[in-house]
Amino acid sequence: MSNRKGLTMPRSEVYKGIEKEMRLCYARMKAQAKYRNELFCLTYDEYKSLWTIDKWYSKGRSSNALSMSRVDPEGPWDMWNVVIESRASYVKRILTKEK
Repeated sequence: MSNRKGLTMPRSEVYKGIEKEMRLCYARMKAQAKYRNELFCLTYDEYKSLWTIDKWYSKGRSSNALSMSRVDPEGPWDMWNVVIESRASYVKRILTKEK
């Protein structure tokens, strides 16, 4: 693996970077749920098991990028109520529920 300067990094360092990024995203998500008064029951280990490495690299803000959403928007953030899906499929699912 190479870093920004073109130097190679050991794989263990790359995974430490991903681990740090995952922990930051988990903490941010938990804080946002608290701010919105949503029940957040996911542990970090559950969060990490949902976001496998291949899914993690497909995460983003474009319509084809993956994001975590709740199956039941009124329910808590819990293992049985979250799904990793593309943002486009999330919008499609929400719009079909409204009809």
